[in-house]
Amino acid sequence: MKRFPRKVDFGIWGNDVYICGIKIWCMDKNEQRSLFLSGAAKWGLVFALICLVYDLVMGGITRLTLAGGWWTVPLNILSFLLWAAKFTGLIILFKYVLEKYFTAVGSPQEGSNLFGYGVLLSALSGLVYGACYLVYNIYIVPDAGAEMIALMRETYAEMGMLSPAMDEGLTQFEHSYPSLMFFTQIVYNTIWGLILSAIFTGSIKRKSFFAENA
Repeated sequence: MKRFPRKVDFGIWGNDVYICGIKIWCMDKNEQRSLFLSGAAKWGLVFALICLVYDLVMGGITRLTLAGGWWTVPLNILSFLLWAAKFTGLIILFKYVLEKYFTAVGSPQEGSNLFGYGVLLSALSGLVYGACYLVYNIYIVPDAGAEMIALMRETYAEMGMLSPAMDEGLTQFEHSYPSLMFFTQIVYNTIWGLILSAIFTGSIKRKSFFAENA
């Protein structure tokens, strides 16, 4: 009788479900596809929510910092620590999610789409985050883009670099700012997903291979 390759009481290996090392059920391709899509969607939402909460916290800290006071330096230090915690934490969580998915599908053959899983997860995270950012810029703070462009105009004018062509370019940028930021978030997150998936996919599969042959 075929035994579950890993020393656990319950698990999924390949297309099969095992209890106490005994196969009790076979997962078909549709169920694997469902696991792939639902997992990527769920974790994409989680990553987006983490980034949104971080942005809300940092927005509050920024307003307090701009107000001035003795707390400015401690808040700047706190901002850096929060950024470092978010950056490191998301990378660790991303690796955990890939390992969790690879364990669910169970073998290098079924886990060959591990790279695609990580990229899809990241793209969906960027889509959700970008959509929230789009709503924020259009309905909640519609003047955010205009304020940023006004600051850029002032800066370029002080430097003597504000030509009519540049001014026209800034005006066009202001009109397209919300949609541009939306697509920027999707592209940015997808690129990060490509990089991290490329780094972790190989190491996860190698770790699994050596564990199985130990």
